[in-house]
Amino acid sequence: MDSARPKILMCLPVTAAELDKARREFPQFLWVPSEKGRMEPQHADAAIVYGPPRLDLIEGATAVKWVQSTSAGAEKIARSPQFQKGSFALTTAAGMHDSCAEHALALLLALTRQVAWYARFSGEDRHAGKPGEPKPYDHGIWAARKNNPAPRVLSGSTLGVLGLGAIGRRVAAAARALGMRVIGVSYYGRPVAEADETYPIAELDAQLPRFDVLVLVLPSSPETDGLLDAARIAKLPKHALVVNVGRGNAVDQLALLRALTEGRIAGAGLDVFEPEPLPADSPFYTLPNVVITPHVGGNRPDYNERAFEIFVDNLRRYVKGDPLRHEVERGRAY
Repeated sequence: MDSARPKILMCLPVTAAELDKARREFPQFLWVPSEKGRMEPQHADAAIVYGPPRLDLIEGATAVKWVQSTSAGAEKIARSPQFQKGSFALTTAAGMHDSCAEHALALLLALTRQVAWYARFSGEDRHAGKPGEPKPYDHGIWAARKNNPAPRVLSGSTLGVLGLGAIGRRVAAAARALGMRVIGVSYYGRPVAEADETYPIAELDAQLPRFDVLVLVLPSSPETDGLLDAARIAKLPKHALVVNVGRGNAVDQLALLRALTEGRIAGAGLDVFEPEPLPADSPFYTLPNVVITPHVGGNRPDYNERAFEIFVDNLRRYVKGDPLRHEVERGRAY
């Protein structure tokens, strides 16, 4: 093995063509695909890790100089003592998860246009076919239509988006296209073009009563743990809807469950939970005013290809000594 060249450990799959192209562009590195798709003891001498590292193998970061995560948030690494006390750089794949914004809108529209409610009639038909065959809609769906309240209209309502990174700004832009007024809340409250108003996190409590819809697009960090707690949920209007496509730690799930059960807020669309997977006996599954998906907001068919593009772009910066994109700041954990 060529020990003169710094090693790049590839923990996630790339096509042979992509890897060959990268090797030609960066011959100064030794590109080593991991046989098992993860970091192993024999890889502890890697200088760069693409994908999830073994934190116990980079204690003190004596070999690893940079870890490129392929998720929008790298909280498990960022919150580790190995990172907080180490010197290696950590970057995320922020910017490629525009599908999360689409997912937030899908959850919201499933609630307001009652798609999730009517979908519950699927598979309950009294004229069931053979086992394993798809079942048509129950004819009771038409009776339900007569008794159900009219679907909600988003145009003219106010959306609060908590977290104004790339995903949050995309949610804001989509909401404005639907005719909503958008109030953004972020750590510093810096204005963004996609929001009508922006406020720092310190002013969140004052803004909550204004939200008809609250979308959370937050990373997991000590600062976001339980951010939407019982007291803040109580500040939301009774007709408010909560959508979370960030991380489950930001929401007090018991408080949210109680508010939904008692009718103190109207509904929720949830893609993330704490813990995951959500336990099979969770009451969330039974609530008619809740739409659940299993943390699939960031999923897309070209995920690996786009993640590798981000890594290669950052590698160019690394070689030139330029600042890396989407580098995690120590101390803030995101």
